Amino acid sequence: MKNIAFLLFLAMSFCGFSQPYDLTGYWQTDAGGCYQFRQRQNEIWWTTEQASNIFHGYIAGNTLVGTWYDMPSNPARNYGESLAFRIEGNSRLVKISESAPYSGSVWARVNGPCGNSSATTTAEWVVAHEHVGCTSPNSYCRRYENKIEFMSPLNQGPLEAMYANVNSQPSWSIVLKGTLSGTVYAYQYYFENGSHLGNGTITFSPDFKSFTGTFRDFNGHRGTWYGRR
Repeated sequence: MKNIAFLLFLAMSFCGFSQPYDLTGYWQTDAGGCYQFRQRQNEIWWTTEQASNIFHGYIAGNTLVGTWYDMPSNPARNYGESLAFRIEGNSRLVKISESAPYSGSVWARVNGPCGNSSATTTAEWVVAHEHVGCTSPNSYCRRYENKIEFMSPLNQGPLEAMYANVNSQPSWSIVLKGTLSGTVYAYQYYFENGSHLGNGTITFSPDFKSFTGTFRDFNGHRGTWYGRR
């Protein structure tokens, strides 16, 4: 806390100087949170896109230090907690200290609101996935090109999808069940008969027209995949 207070003192002492950074815009964390930033000289405000908390702070050098407050709609009710970031240019912030746990380690600029998807209808995606880390490559450890269909609109919250593996003989399908938070979809995946296979994540582009992702089964087998609408 003393370090944060000292940095905040330094930040306020720079109020009269021009600021080399411009952080105004839309941002997203590696935990899926979506934010709007507003900068005036070296002073920063943010609000989450869901208006669940606000932040106010100051830039000093390549450091942003400030305080965040939960809004009345947020049941956590945190108040007056400190956050500090290292500024790595106009498009990336890395959290370096916190007085209370705050979700996310890296903030990255995005092109527009990430929590207000324009993809509000069920959509079919062209998908490719490939397995990595195979110790004895076989037909299972290869590249697949298939389709995935999200069975409900890409709204925030619970989301299910069906992945049809048309390359396999006989063909089979996998069901994805998870939660969409911002542009990050964290899921568990199952055979149609309910057998639990593993878990993974998908990160959509800000316009929800493409994604990249990873998966891992319970035998330690893993892979990467990507898709486009």
